[in-house]
Amino acid sequence: IKDKAKINHKNRGISKCVSRSHNITPLARNLLQPNELSYLWHDRSSQRTTLINKIPRTDIQCILHLILITGRNLSDVCNLDVHHSTSNDNLGLIVTESELILKIAPKPTAKRGKHSDNPNLLKNQTVAAIGLPQYFYNMFIKSNLRGHTKFSGKPSVNAYRIAIESYLKKLNQRHRCQISLKRIENYLINNLIATEKHDPVILEMLRGELSYYSRSPRHYAWYSETEINCRIQAIWLDMFNQMRGYDTDIQIPVLPELQLDLDTTGIGSQFTPTRAAIKDWVNHRLAHLK
Repeated sequence: IKDKAKINHKNRGISKCVSRSHNITPLARNLLQPNELSYLWHDRSSQRTTLINKIPRTDIQCILHLILITGRNLSDVCNLDVHHSTSNDNLGLIVTESELILKIAPKPTAKRGKHSDNPNLLKNQTVAAIGLPQYFYNMFIKSNLRGHTKFSGKPSVNAYRIAIESYLKKLNQRHRCQISLKRIENYLINNLIATEKHDPVILEMLRGELSYYSRSPRHYAWYSETEINCRIQAIWLDMFNQMRGYDTDIQIPVLPELQLDLDTTGIGSQFTPTRAAIKDWVNHRLAHLK
């Protein structure tokens, strides 16, 4: 008589051991490897102007790179609103004469009350602007995606999905790798989990999706717009350094140097005291101790 439960338990144990042996390091999970990232990077500079499923190759590459640097899925990227005005009412991708700005509006964890007028607390803003890398702006300008109200233009999400699968299939055959749309969409998330170097709240802002599990840190942490941009640049720089670990000839894109200033408005907690308020409180307590 066979004990099926015991046999299944044993087989599951064997499967776990096999998985562990394949994932020797955290970065060996289902992550885009440095060589695969470098293939995507080098292919963006290709001069070919062929159509894939009636969609220009440059448009497909532009879509993929926006997915890669924001961690958003194909549907969200295709339906991203595009504007040419920097008004705070316009959320989505803002196109200027020299750069692309991603405007986000993270949902606050608490309603504004009388405390919002307290001069001892840092003020909150509803919208933050994230400056996208200059290399991506150059890709966007060279593509056919300009002049539309949605980032993807006229083709449907499904049309892009079919074209991307065809594009990646040829890329995989050329380099003997296994790049997929799903792995590109999940790269930033998987990399953050594997390395544990970056703040997950910042990544959620970039992705435009706030989870329940990050509600507590979002409620108690406060980020200025400059700090948000600095932390996001650190995420991108980590990705570029991984590429360069495989190919030392890769020129890492120059990201603008941002100085952390004394912003008095930001995103996050509504109960963060100002620097002046903390100094006054400490001095008041010290006076009592003397």
